Amino acid sequence: MLSIVINKRNKINQVEIKLEKDSIYLEPAAIEYIHGDITVDTTIKKFKNFLSTYFFSEQSFKPLFSGTGTIYLKSSKNTFFELELNNDNLILEKNTFWAASSSLKIFPETNLSVANKLNGIPASYTVVSGSGKLILQAPGDVQKATVSENNSFTSFNKIIARSSKIKHSRQKLDPYNSSITSLAISDKLVDVYTGDGFVYFVDILNIS
Repeated sequence: MLSIVINKRNKINQVEIKLEKDSIYLEPAAIEYIHGDITVDTTIKKFKNFLSTYFFSEQSFKPLFSGTGTIYLKSSKNTFFELELNNDNLILEKNTFWAASSSLKIFPETNLSVANKLNGIPASYTVVSGSGKLILQAPGDVQKATVSENNSFTSFNKIIARSSKIKHSRQKLDPYNSSITSLAISDKLVDVYTGDGFVYFVDILNIS
């Protein structure tokens, strides 16, 4: 049995995990302390894709904690956001992963292209797939936007995760073909998300 509780006290948040003959994937840097009979599997899986093996460091692989006991993750002013995945596939942005049910698959992927490199889009990212609980960290309250073939998502906000079918690009904003018409930002690159699915983001202008 797996229990995940997000404790909140005086604007400080902390994730408390209770295991009873169960397992959970954790971000190694997130662990505060462990109490009980819990073991850790740090085996790094081999990937068929040579590029995945070459480009990803050990920090890209999440250890599996198993047994019975309690795990406290590090407290933070960041928001911890819980998602219940149901046969979903999500791409996570860097430094957002915190914890995930052992029923989920977590693996790194590469997306190499000259255009991405020139526009500053990361060449690697983490993918989570399957059904189970996923805990992400974010600098504020997380919102969800629906994206479709007829409704792209243009963002100046902090993106946390997106559906795997959503494509990410960076484009120069056209003030004459956009609801955003400020001349101050008309010549800047913006993140554009297209496809079918969802984008999870934090409105950075409203972070308190």
